[in-house]
Amino acid sequence: TRRLMDHFHIETSPGRGTCVTIAKRLPRGQRAPTREITRLVATGVRRPAPTAARELQVQERELLMHLSELRSREEEVAALTAELESTNRGVVALYAELDERAEQLRQASELKSRFLSHMSHEFRTPLNSILAISRLLLDRIDGDLTQEQERQVAYIRASAQHLTELVDDLLDLAKVEAGKVEVRPGRFAIADLLGTLRGVLKPLQTNDQVQLVFEDATALPPIVTDEGKLSQILRNLVSNALKYTEHGEVRVAVRHEPAAGSVVFAVSDTGVGIDPEDQERIFQEFVQIEHRLQLRVRGTGLGLPLSRRLAGLLGGELTVASRPGLGSTFTLTLPLAPGESKPGTGDAAAARRILVIEDEEAARYVLRQLLGTRQGELIEATDGTEGLRRAQADRPALIFLDLRLPGLSGFQVIEKLAGDVRTAEIPVVVCTSSVLDAAETARLGHARAIISKAELSRDVVSCMVANFARTREGR
Repeated sequence: TRRLMDHFHIETSPGRGTCVTIAKRLPRGQRAPTREITRLVATGVRRPAPTAARELQVQERELLMHLSELRSREEEVAALTAELESTNRGVVALYAELDERAEQLRQASELKSRFLSHMSHEFRTPLNSILAISRLLLDRIDGDLTQEQERQVAYIRASAQHLTELVDDLLDLAKVEAGKVEVRPGRFAIADLLGTLRGVLKPLQTNDQVQLVFEDATALPPIVTDEGKLSQILRNLVSNALKYTEHGEVRVAVRHEPAAGSVVFAVSDTGVGIDPEDQERIFQEFVQIEHRLQLRVRGTGLGLPLSRRLAGLLGGELTVASRPGLGSTFTLTLPLAPGESKPGTGDAAAARRILVIEDEEAARYVLRQLLGTRQGELIEATDGTEGLRRAQADRPALIFLDLRLPGLSGFQVIEKLAGDVRTAEIPVVVCTSSVLDAAETARLGHARAIISKAELSRDVVSCMVANFARTREGR
């Protein structure tokens, strides 16, 4: 009323009642509708006072309106609930389908690894025969060749060599993916490794305008790692650098970083360089960056992905820095020795838990001696059931697992570890005296490595701890 009227006033006092005065201004020149106002007032005065029954009717109507609204809300909630249930059923079905697809992918990966493993001999035997026979022809063992025949045989040999490299890279990559690559660490001088590489890679230096330089590494301390895999990584990096460098140099440098307990290998070139957006793509399988030099150089697109995975297997990392037209530098960082750590991480290393699941006391004793107290806290279990329970409860950083166990076998333990979200990420190293067939090896697809008990040594065990436990902590 206050808002509708131009004047609004209330006077009230206890015992005297209340008087409300309202007024409305009329347009200029218009007379007040006295008669209509009088009628309205009279009508209001004659209107009967509301009774209890009428008030009850009004409240019932309001209650019915509220009930109708509640019924509508309930219907909306029921429809929403039905929709959510339908969506949940769809999500459950989708998860089931994803689990089925994941199982199919796992089986396909196992089949691929088994196929490549079984076919490696069949792949390599004819290729080696082609290479050997072509070498006999080029050496004129059975008579001279015409110039055209020599060119044709050279093409055959080059194609066979390219296919051999492709097969070798595929097999190595499949082994790394399946976790079947054995790491055999040993202590050796870095200078000796570089000297061997210099002789092996010399035949690849076919361009007189490119120099291959190995910096002096005689002052560096010896390194403990897998020499063969380190050599394979460096060969891939140097051969790539020689392929994509037309003039200048390819330089191999090594430095020791005592504070980090690591050794850094740097392979730099003055070649074509790599665009920033392609610097991670080159580590993807079968990816080759288009360039005019690509027409005259061949590659499988597997060397760099394999090198990065091997670097991770050795407990290190492989990175690249490059600018188009100014060359590239590939940097491989490896621990100087298993168990080397940065300052300030000693407490974390000491608190690292390692679980040994082994029923033979003699084997547990050997692992205790090889691991020592410096590697971390050692937990032991004498059967598969106890080992699985300790893995779930203690969440160790690494598990050494025997296969022939009372109760749950090692095969069953590793399957249950892989199927449990609490333990699926824990690295498992299988230590066994058994000779495994293809089917048994396939069942151990979750294992990071499989080693024979006869090959156990302090370097091997320390390398396993440094590589797998530190990789998990890094994630």
